[in-house]
Amino acid sequence: MHKALAEAGLDKALLLTPWRDLGITGRDVNAIPSMITPDEALYLHWLARCQYKGQGEIVDGGPLLGGSTSAMAEGLRRNTAVENKTGRIHSYDLFEYSAPFMKRLFKRGPVPAEGESLLPRFQANIKPWESSVRVYPGDILKYQWSGAPIEILFIDVAKTWDIQRHLLREFFPHLIPGVSVVVQQDYFFVSCYWIHLIMESLSEYFRPAHVTEGPTLGFEVVAPVPRSKLQIDYERTLSKSEAVALIDRSIARFEGLKRVVVTTAKVSLLLAYRDIDAAEDVVAQIQRAPEYGNATLQIDVDKAIEKIAKAKAQRAARVA
Repeated sequence: MHKALAEAGLDKALLLTPWRDLGITGRDVNAIPSMITPDEALYLHWLARCQYKGQGEIVDGGPLLGGSTSAMAEGLRRNTAVENKTGRIHSYDLFEYSAPFMKRLFKRGPVPAEGESLLPRFQANIKPWESSVRVYPGDILKYQWSGAPIEILFIDVAKTWDIQRHLLREFFPHLIPGVSVVVQQDYFFVSCYWIHLIMESLSEYFRPAHVTEGPTLGFEVVAPVPRSKLQIDYERTLSKSEAVALIDRSIARFEGLKRVVVTTAKVSLLLAYRDIDAAEDVVAQIQRAPEYGNATLQIDVDKAIEKIAKAKAQRAARVA
């Protein structure tokens, strides 16, 4: 992967993975069943342990059962540069069980009922670090940020355009240029194409900095983002051609498997514009790629094909 990134002309910092030099593994910092990979957990741990200066807060957006929370909280506990660690991590989640998306997390115990609250399990899981965590259960759209500076913004909650808009308007204005890191956990993923559109639209303010073994891409904040840019409704203001150009720019940042995975997000974008034929062409392009057959990629490709089938059914229903 390093060679592929280098050939893509990206900053050499993207080739560095200092979180793997800690002498521990992701499983050492997160034993909680989680959607994030061990490498992503180790990366979050490293951010809180080695990079966090205490100049701002840590936002934990979408921890579910507490995997990201425990990784960062243990990192904060081991951070010798920060004295005040009380309530520095702010965890936002619906904390509701939804099958089949979450079923694989409960292989060793009873599966919760649909819609059952996961908050008690989260609280039990983070018990060793509870003094450093503040919990905000329910819809994140109902919460306003306090206005405090944000140093680490972990985002595994931007599952819709509405939430993406809310994050831009409530949380992004409080990032610290030259200090803060934005962690987009759904960057290398088929569904959340708005993440690519937003980060490319704001690329003069954010620099891709950290690539993990998983869907995560970490960004460093390199300049203050004008509030006017954060108030734009990108979903409604971007034309189709502008959106396609932005996601193509995102794809072009990478080579190899990472590039192909980002390409699956283009399928979701094209379907949002009801361009089924173009979406099918992109899937065919992916299936011709040498990386096709990779197990992780196949999951995203299967989802893309399912999305196309659903779009065709909806088109047929409109015509009928």
